Amino acid sequence: MKHLSKIIALDIKAAIQAFNADDFDSANTFANRAMANAVMGKNRELILPGFFMKDLVISYGIIQVHRGSALATAKTVGNKHLKVLEKMLDKEKMDENELWSLFYKMSLELRDFLKSNFEKDTYTSDDYEFSHEAFIWLLSYLKEKKALLSNPKNHLLKGIINEMDRIFKVHGGFESEVYAISMLKALDRYYDYFRVAYRTNETIEEEKVKSVIFPYIDQIVSIVSSGKNDLNEIMEVLWKLVSGWRKFFIEYMELQPRGVAVEKAIELPEEAKRKLTESVTKALEGEVKVK
Repeated sequence: MKHLSKIIALDIKAAIQAFNADDFDSANTFANRAMANAVMGKNRELILPGFFMKDLVISYGIIQVHRGSALATAKTVGNKHLKVLEKMLDKEKMDENELWSLFYKMSLELRDFLKSNFEKDTYTSDDYEFSHEAFIWLLSYLKEKKALLSNPKNHLLKGIINEMDRIFKVHGGFESEVYAISMLKALDRYYDYFRVAYRTNETIEEEKVKSVIFPYIDQIVSIVSSGKNDLNEIMEVLWKLVSGWRKFFIEYMELQPRGVAVEKAIELPEEAKRKLTESVTKALEGEVKVK
């Protein structure tokens, strides 16, 4: 498709403008738009700027609500990495390795702004080995419990992601951990629509779960457990899941958000809760419309 990379560059630049204005909801919409446009082409690396931008603005929406006073300082970190991303977008062809490396560095640096004061005082050194072993355990648990994915009441994928996010936040991790979280987040977004498309009465079609979702879980577990960090395999999984998610969005549009239990955070005043609902919940639990 002609000019697709230039169009996606414009989507991301619009997202950056919204980011600079602290409008993380709009930034998330533009990030979704970049991914929606990317799947209309064949260059799989084009999904990455939108995918990474979405993750970034969700993090900043959380920082805005939970650590409001730290937002300005946190944004200096984000702006530093976004300037690098803009330069990458101006290239004729983006490099997958460079994009992932940028996202990994950004993910590590943002952790301090997502921690509570108690966490900063207690977890004073990182333990990448623990994180890696914990991720392997969680993936093994996911594989063991994957039959739950036929139960419409389950939150298995979100539960695994929640555990991975908190472990990476306080203990850090290798690039393999970022690959794992990213593939699972893509699977979770796809699965949110899958469970609507294939729900019958009080269950989700078991055979469809086995034939469509189980192979993705097995592939993700295999990729991470192998320790090879095969970027070709990782991108193959990510491309299929993001493409499937965006196509589902065309068919079903915005889903009604479902309640999700996450690791308990600090108690928020009502105004902060309202802001959290407006700027973050759509991105975490539902889907913001591609305008």
